[in-house]
Amino acid sequence: MRKISTRDWFLMATLTWALGSTGTCGPAAAPAPPPAAPAMALLDPEISVGAEGPDVTVGYRGSALLLKAVLTHPDYPAPAAAAAPIPLAHTTDWSRLVRFEVSAPDGTLLSWPIVVVPARVASVTLDDRWTAQLAGAIAPADSALLPTGNYRARAVLDASAVTTPGAYQGIVRSAWRRFEVRAAVTQPTPAQDEALAVFDARYALLTGDTTTARAALQALLNRQPDSIAALTLLSDLDYAEGALDQATLRIEEAIVAWNALPDPNFNPALSEPPTQLLRRQHKILNTRLRLAGSGARPSISARIVAKVPSPQPDTLELDVTFTNNGTATALDARVDAIKGRALQGTGTVSLDSTLGPALPIELGALAPGASTTVRLNVRVDPGVVRFALTESGATDANFGTFGFSLTQATYK
Repeated sequence: MRKISTRDWFLMATLTWALGSTGTCGPAAAPAPPPAAPAMALLDPEISVGAEGPDVTVGYRGSALLLKAVLTHPDYPAPAAAAAPIPLAHTTDWSRLVRFEVSAPDGTLLSWPIVVVPARVASVTLDDRWTAQLAGAIAPADSALLPTGNYRARAVLDASAVTTPGAYQGIVRSAWRRFEVRAAVTQPTPAQDEALAVFDARYALLTGDTTTARAALQALLNRQPDSIAALTLLSDLDYAEGALDQATLRIEEAIVAWNALPDPNFNPALSEPPTQLLRRQHKILNTRLRLAGSGARPSISARIVAKVPSPQPDTLELDVTFTNNGTATALDARVDAIKGRALQGTGTVSLDSTLGPALPIELGALAPGASTTVRLNVRVDPGVVRFALTESGATDANFGTFGFSLTQATYK
């Protein structure tokens, strides 16, 4: 006789409950209630762990160490997982159900400063479509204090204190995964330099410190302009921040760098197209097309809001306010040229570059409805009575670059 698994029993009990019971009916006899099915426990999820440093499973003192836990349904991705999903729940954040443990080779558990990155949701369900991932991190400053040597790591899902009805309430441990901590690299090779910088940037991104991540990646590009990893991560960061023009440029630079690698006979990386880079490029393009089709556009206007004589002879100080009247954010808006002309009287009108500001004038990012004011020093000949200023420039948006030419007229 075939042994019935926990999963099969759960499915059979569910099916019996759904069909109910059948029998003959009598006019005086009430139908007997079906027998109560035994309470069934949820299936145990599967959990695996990975330990990662700049050199695969090798970390270095003074550089970040990352741990990753992956939780899946035991039947994933088979349809059976949809019939018996596994809910993981916590009152605030389900990531609090998971911890990472590190041990010495002899099995002694060690107390290491591992920070689990919050999931920021109270629950997640494992089934035929969804898995769950969590990351743990050891900061560079903390790894600098770790003894060198070989270690093991595992992830533990402990939901034994969960009281949410229907949620998983067991304990599951992953297998141990080996990794090594080595002394800090004092004179890295170019490859090591790239790996260390990119890995620490990944740690910064994981902890939400985009400023540090961007600075580290840019510093790496200053040393290694063709770093595919740095260009790719910067493109991902630009994309996440909505700077699609810059993200496109970065990923194109990464593809060019990939194509410039040595002969494929000596570099296995060239045996296949750069699939991940091309996927990123297509994703950015599709996003730009979608946003362009939405009809959202930045629209820059300008008006003179104040005018006072300058201490310099034949010069006016004009405060010009630039406003985004469009429905999309104007990114990196700038004025590239300013020209003046007399409308009444005779003489010339021009921007006095010696008094500033120098061209191009950066207006920065302007959200819809936002404004910024720039003070211009304009030299106006004595014979001019009324004149016009025309500012020409451009602004980027998530899906392209838009030029503008703005004119204001005023009396001297």
